[in-house]
Amino acid sequence: MERPEFQQVDLVFLGYESRSRPAVYNVGVLYQAVCLLAEEASKVTRRVGGPERANDFAYESIILVGHSLGGALVRDVAMSAREMRKGWADKMTLALFAPAHVGANVIELIELSLGFLKYLGPMQAFMRVKSPVLNDLRRGSDYLNELRKKAERIGTHCTTQAKLVVHASNDWIVFRDVFFQDPPLTPYDQHDHVSCCKPIRALFQDPVTHLIGLMP
Repeated sequence: MERPEFQQVDLVFLGYESRSRPAVYNVGVLYQAVCLLAEEASKVTRRVGGPERANDFAYESIILVGHSLGGALVRDVAMSAREMRKGWADKMTLALFAPAHVGANVIELIELSLGFLKYLGPMQAFMRVKSPVLNDLRRGSDYLNELRKKAERIGTHCTTQAKLVVHASNDWIVFRDVFFQDPPLTPYDQHDHVSCCKPIRALFQDPVTHLIGLMP
């Protein structure tokens, strides 16, 4: 990021296997990564060639940003940290772009992930078997029901209540229902499921501007 507001910020991009692994597995992968960053930040930055930090360095705040499936996963990671009584869970902020935390149109998601190919029913069924996370994103799935129950067990907290929830006017992939105690959605007009989280210099800076607004 070239914006001056990010000069004192570490931007860390985390990935996961979205097609062949179930949501709970991906949550575990991301949870371990976030734990390392929160508890051993100096070792992590040293390993990746980042700035030298004192051994007792700790982040003042942690903003988890997720898009689509990632929105549900980072929410799960944050709540898991709270349930595991991690002290840094109180430092967290959730920023979610087109999150799938209340479900997604699985068929539309398959077509989006495979480009412009349109497959018949048998191929869609095959994709659901080969990509278990698609079943996790069905409205009312076991995974999404447990995600909601986890929020209800914790109650009002920064890990259960997102600060930013963006939805796009032309997004037909995810459902836009409010999750638990989230604020009203922030609408991005004339954007779709993908473009809503992709800033374009001088043309579309809303995602960056909104993230800056969440920084301490």
